[in-house]
Amino acid sequence: MRKNGHKGMWPFPAGRFMSPSAVSATPVVAPHSAFYCGASMSGVFRPGDSLRLEAVSFESLRPGDIVAVESAPVPYVHRVIRVNGTEAVTQGDNNAAPDARPLTPGCRFSLVTGAVSFPGVFRPVAGGPQGMRRFRRNQWRRKLRAGAGRVWHRLEPRAFWRIPVRSRTVFRNEMVFDFHGIPVARVSANGSVHYFGSLKRLLFRLPGADRSAP
Repeated sequence: MRKNGHKGMWPFPAGRFMSPSAVSATPVVAPHSAFYCGASMSGVFRPGDSLRLEAVSFESLRPGDIVAVESAPVPYVHRVIRVNGTEAVTQGDNNAAPDARPLTPGCRFSLVTGAVSFPGVFRPVAGGPQGMRRFRRNQWRRKLRAGAGRVWHRLEPRAFWRIPVRSRTVFRNEMVFDFHGIPVARVSANGSVHYFGSLKRLLFRLPGADRSAP
């Protein structure tokens, strides 16, 4: 692998990465490694995981393998879900649809074989048929969460037990609401609401926040 030491950036859905030379004049060389942060592969990787990469040929890719793709306009880490001749379709385990651009033999990519979490525990990453089973399980969980979110969105205005929260602090362009010092939710400049956990959304209500996002 020619460029190593990659990092993803929240809140984009794809696991992203970048070369250490982009952030340091004297980069620390970490052969065949990447640093993960993102949402599309959460459950498989954790933010800050050091991914272990291996150079492989396109012909050796199987559905279920996880790849780090360098040659995309925005590099990403996703799973191969289909291989059709000279094209491999990729998708994040938590994404609703495959990536728009398939992987081809001319792309620069590496196979993700494992991840190291703090404080140095190595976890192998399954590919092939086992990886596809993991993908289907994660997709089922995503659909379950989406369905539960739709049900809650309908029930939320009727949740009479929720405690109104009025204490707030303005930080830059956002407002943070708290209940006796416990952070409950934040409201961004465009009015969108983010609760700090599903339980807090279930127990507390912000003024006019029944439209809030999960």
